[in-house]
Amino acid sequence: MYYVTKIQPQVADTNMQGHVDFLAYSRWFDRARTTLYEELLPGFHTKPHGLVIVNVTVDFLRETFVDDRVEIRTWTSRIGEKSFELTQELWRVRDNDPTPQRCAVTKVVLCAINFNVHKSEPLRDRYREILKKYLWDDDASRS
Repeated sequence: MYYVTKIQPQVADTNMQGHVDFLAYSRWFDRARTTLYEELLPGFHTKPHGLVIVNVTVDFLRETFVDDRVEIRTWTSRIGEKSFELTQELWRVRDNDPTPQRCAVTKVVLCAINFNVHKSEPLRDRYREILKKYLWDDDASRS
């Protein structure tokens, strides 16, 4: 299962020609992950046990514009012993074209950490249960 975050591009996200700047995608992906962060870390209380981002990749597939509506789909794509991976896809929706188009894909790896000793640690059972709710096959998103 994935969850959807809707974003309305703003002029500040563009290069003033209406074309969305690639940095806006990263901000939007981060904003969409906040829903999951709030569930994993209520009130964002992270100490001494928390999560850190250790890797982010973004593939840009199509451009978006200020007048597009954007949906970001977020799901868990892998759960390991000490880390997990989230996949997010950015889809644009246009009024004159009812078929959404995939415009970008990001993969984010987060690692459980103990901030007191600055070392990774196994994922807490509570994290695993929440992450399992959003566990989904990446290939299923192509439909």
